[in-house]
Amino acid sequence: MRCAGFCLLFFVLTVQDISASHPKLTDAELDGLRGAVKSVTTNVERFEGRDPDAPNHLVITYPVWCEVCEYDEEGNSIKRGQVVEGRFVGGTTRYLRNEDGTIREKRLRDENGQPFQNVMLGPFGKTEEEDYQNGRLQWRQTFRYDKNGNLIEWLTFDPRGNQTASTTASYDEQGNVTEQFDRGPNNSFRLHFTQNYNLETDVWTFISYNENGTVRVTRTTNDNRITSYWEQPGARHEYGSGVYFNTAPKERECEDHSPDGKVWHQSEKFIDERRHDPLRVELRDETRVVQMAADYEL
Repeated sequence: MRCAGFCLLFFVLTVQDISASHPKLTDAELDGLRGAVKSVTTNVERFEGRDPDAPNHLVITYPVWCEVCEYDEEGNSIKRGQVVEGRFVGGTTRYLRNEDGTIREKRLRDENGQPFQNVMLGPFGKTEEEDYQNGRLQWRQTFRYDKNGNLIEWLTFDPRGNQTASTTASYDEQGNVTEQFDRGPNNSFRLHFTQNYNLETDVWTFISYNENGTVRVTRTTNDNRITSYWEQPGARHEYGSGVYFNTAPKERECEDHSPDGKVWHQSEKFIDERRHDPLRVELRDETRVVQMAADYEL
């Protein structure tokens, strides 16, 4: 599937493209590191001056996301955080394993030893997650998969056990989401979309709906480009307004449509096909003029 995904994700706890087709990477690789890494300390310089009209979710990619990190021999994160005024602020992770050595639970603690997060794992991924603040439970989430490993249900509960959010999804034979619903407290509406990908024609159709069933965003893509796009008048940046294409094995481009009719393009070149470590990232306006760019050294 050349049309690889959406540029914009929001409603962090509930609104997600929950396809299970992404390759499995270690924590170290997800942080942008290569090889057998035991620990790392990094520093990132940030510069101002981007176009204020540019969509705020298109950003320069940082090659390494970790400031102070340590990993075990398998690349699992065991320490993560930063140094603030000479003091480490972050957390540590302890892994509990089954008899065959597979990880069944992750226990994360903050710099003071207080619970931060507990994650239960199954054959397809996490099955339950508890998140804490200052040692007190803030919310709990459960995850359910189909026989192919696709995440079909994601529920969020408050500390008292009341359901506050839910995501349900269905999939095609290739593991692509065909329909997804996101709901908030008291089953309130958050998101509903359908999509279809035709392997023979390389045509991808996407439709996002309002709660009453009317169309919010509709888009068709073919041959690495958006061939038709419409969003309801008065809309803001919507889920589905941007999409990225794998234009080459080591290249990707995002096309994003703003409510005012502008189209932004973000192109990325990578070192390899698997981890997508960046070599160069460019943000271009609707006339393809570069507005922001970054180059990376190995």
